[in-house]
Amino acid sequence: MQIAVLGTGRVGSQLARGLAAAGHRVVLGSRNPDARAPGTEPVVPVRSYADAVADAEVVLLAVPFAAAAELLVGLGDLGGRILIDATNPIGVDTAGRTGADLVAAAATNARVVKAFNTIGAEHMADARFAGGAAFALLAGDDEAARDVVGGLAEALGFEPVHLGDLATARHAEAAARLWIHLVFARGYGRDIGVGLLRRPIPPLSTARSTKESQVSKKILIVASNPTVSAQTGWPVGFWLSELTHPYAEFVQAGYEVTIVSPDGGPIRPDDYSDPRHESGYSADDILSLGFLSSPRHAGLLVDTVALSQVDPSGYDAVFLVGGQAPMFTFHNDERVHRLIADAHQQGKVVAVVCHATAALLKARTPDGELLVKDKTWTGFANSEEDAADAAVGRKLQPFRIEDEARAITGTNFIVQRAFRPHAVRDGNLITGQQQNSGAAAARLVIEALGH
Repeated sequence: MQIAVLGTGRVGSQLARGLAAAGHRVVLGSRNPDARAPGTEPVVPVRSYADAVADAEVVLLAVPFAAAAELLVGLGDLGGRILIDATNPIGVDTAGRTGADLVAAAATNARVVKAFNTIGAEHMADARFAGGAAFALLAGDDEAARDVVGGLAEALGFEPVHLGDLATARHAEAAARLWIHLVFARGYGRDIGVGLLRRPIPPLSTARSTKESQVSKKILIVASNPTVSAQTGWPVGFWLSELTHPYAEFVQAGYEVTIVSPDGGPIRPDDYSDPRHESGYSADDILSLGFLSSPRHAGLLVDTVALSQVDPSGYDAVFLVGGQAPMFTFHNDERVHRLIADAHQQGKVVAVVCHATAALLKARTPDGELLVKDKTWTGFANSEEDAADAAVGRKLQPFRIEDEARAITGTNFIVQRAFRPHAVRDGNLITGQQQNSGAAAARLVIEALGH
């Protein structure tokens, strides 16, 4: 996403650095574009305000509040762009109005979202704390714009919290005043953030009998059959750690695990996911190496059962493994789409990781709606595709999951920083961003099943 960050002070510089690190194309806007923003060059170029905004999809306002109105009036028509207001009207007489309301009044044809105003600048690029993620309070009249900003917040390590329409920005500005009071008046120091504490998410069913609770849960792991990439002509398969790491989590939880594939027969991992491969890419994946070195476990990949030969209704959860092959197999396989939709309809836990989420672009509920409608989910990010393409010097995939997902109306696709473990639960749908997220997704499955 092309983002213009207006303001080269500490807030703007840190947000620009964090968003660039998350894979976005970021330009800083400045009154003095010849001046460098500390800590941002050469990754983030500096332009005039007008030049920075010209190609931007999202504009982030990070100048002092007193300078905001004049800047926005000077920019003129923003053409329906999302305008993120990260300012705070501290020490300014707003005549009882919120700062966000005044920003919206000064901006022409912009979808204003209040965000990124409740934490110190030094934590803007990484909002993770020992107790969890700091929240990013989001207020705006345009729900789709709030969703986009929520995704940006996730990429920076925040937990997005949707307050509601722009009038609710008063709560975000009050939270900013609280942070300032704690830091400067009460001496708590700048290394604090405000977040939400939750009790553990309840299992899907809390009404299990004692006998039921003693019965081992059954997990159906589905991995792609090997194929040849229509994009590169290379043989491709499933990503090994996305199978072995969840497998280990499930077995340690006492679950019974069955590994299947759509067609049955032998399945093979992508070369770069094999810790024995000469590239050394996954050489440190000791868990996967142990799996392959065990005759009993390696044998589970030699002759998998075909989907048509199993009854998914006999399982408590379905877990789909990613890799390069699912982009050419799961994406168009109606058997896989039907498995996902039927299991979800039956209230079973459905987990989909990495490129296996290509199937979610087409899986539909019985009423014909995409299963991801009104869902928050994740999958392989554009920043990760960029890194993969750069590593081999060519385009690897025929399309990008993030691009396709963001083109869907009425769904909330979010990503974190590239290759950082990230899994999301929305009801009984669980998704993992990439190969480092398999174990995290499996733990959410265990949580959803109750133990």
